[in-house]
Amino acid sequence: MKQLTSSRAASLLMGGAAVVFGARGETLTAYSHTRLIFQQLGRVMSGEIDRLMIFMPPRHGKSSMVTAAIATWLWYEPSLEMGMATFSQNLSSDLSLLVRGGYRALDGNIGVIDTVNRWKTAEGGGVWAVGGGGAGGWGGGRGAGGGTVWCWTMRRSRTTCTAI
Repeated sequence: MKQLTSSRAASLLMGGAAVVFGARGETLTAYSHTRLIFQQLGRVMSGEIDRLMIFMPPRHGKSSMVTAAIATWLWYEPSLEMGMATFSQNLSSDLSLLVRGGYRALDGNIGVIDTVNRWKTAEGGGVWAVGGGGAGGWGGGRGAGGGTVWCWTMRRSRTTCTAI
């Protein structure tokens, strides 16, 4: 597979995310923070950086944007394995479903679906999702610490994790 530049990867991720958002009945608005997030995710996808942390207040679209980007990345590179850990199992399940729905919206081929929290692409990649014992969900809830950590593994490289 040809190596992408970070700007090309960012464009690919943002374009794919727009399709995923449309399938969800939503619109991806290109606010300045939206473009910045996709620029940084493009740097990760291109291999320019191997770690990224995104800190923003609740309800600013971090999870929605990143799940759409992950779906796009899996569509582009379907042998990639992605994992996520959140503070609650409910949130992990919701995010896994969003990625899977986004992957399908991009015409990705689903392989084995073990559970909502473990599914594979037809090419052997896929997503696993785990949650801790925390309560809450989207937006973190009052006083609930939270966040999501995404990890991805390429068959020939080490595991890298990104916190959002």
